[in-house]
Amino acid sequence: MLQKNPTSKNDSELAEIISRLEDRIVLRPNELQPVVNLLKFLDCQSPHTTGDGLYSKCQQELNTHFLEIDINYESLTPTRLIKLVNECRFILSKFDVNPEIPVPQIFEGKTNQINDKNTNCKEYIESFFKTDSIKSTCFSCYKVQIIPADVVSCMMIYFAMKQVSLPRDNFRKCMIEIREKVPNPYKGYIFCQSEEEAVICLNEMKSVIKKLEITNVICGISHGCSEYGLKYPEFKYSEDGSHRNFNQPKEWSDAESQTEFIPPNSAVEIFDFSNYEVTLRDVICFDTWIKYAEIIGDLSYRCFDKLPNERKYNTFTKRVRKQAGVRQAQIAELLKR
Repeated sequence: MLQKNPTSKNDSELAEIISRLEDRIVLRPNELQPVVNLLKFLDCQSPHTTGDGLYSKCQQELNTHFLEIDINYESLTPTRLIKLVNECRFILSKFDVNPEIPVPQIFEGKTNQINDKNTNCKEYIESFFKTDSIKSTCFSCYKVQIIPADVVSCMMIYFAMKQVSLPRDNFRKCMIEIREKVPNPYKGYIFCQSEEEAVICLNEMKSVIKKLEITNVICGISHGCSEYGLKYPEFKYSEDGSHRNFNQPKEWSDAESQTEFIPPNSAVEIFDFSNYEVTLRDVICFDTWIKYAEIIGDLSYRCFDKLPNERKYNTFTKRVRKQAGVRQAQIAELLKR
């Protein structure tokens, strides 16, 4: 199903924002943030994308192609997925859209909430890096964690997430791991507001994975952000329930109560990331994942066509190359399980 009212803006307001961003990108093609914002807003506007810029035209052609092939996620196989991704990447190449901006993760579902309140994950993790303290909201944050062993399986997991039925259309994402200290190169997450909800979502996701016959995948539950468990191992989710014994120290709660959090000023609030079709942002993300797979030595990248105007992610490439040996070892370990 396509999303309804995905933002705080109506269609005409969103079209105006997209038009301004595309004009700015023409003038400053190497500026990162306008491109990131444009991809996000095109996701919201699709499939009724309007505009005369290259990004809008590329999104329009992707929409047309997607409707023509009438993909059925419930019968998706790795072979069909590879064909679909290659076709979509060719459209991206045809328009030569943004060849140097990597997109490491893509999203599905409603904006993440815990107890009917939007989470502020970016601000919470930044606070943690400064103070080593975990916000009270994060103690209720549980995630279904899906760990694929290769890039093809990661893409299959993303499409599985498009069809899984969840209690609140829970926020979910697929990503490549570029944080040096966090293990496993490919990840899928479903965000939950309780341990009980995480168990329900885990069982639903396992059912879809089994139906699609996705192999080389490990599923489980995690607690809060990965960085929390690295600093405080007792905070990590444990099947014996020992993580429940890790309580917020009084000095953390006192400091939190004395600090007023002011949400960042945003022109457009995104309510819903659900989108049935493949979007421009998806395809740029797939292309980023393929490049990542090649750098870290995941040979499944060879399943995908090499495009004539191959993208160059200079800073991204240098960062990932430093992790290549570790990521190769992690893939080998995953394949043994």
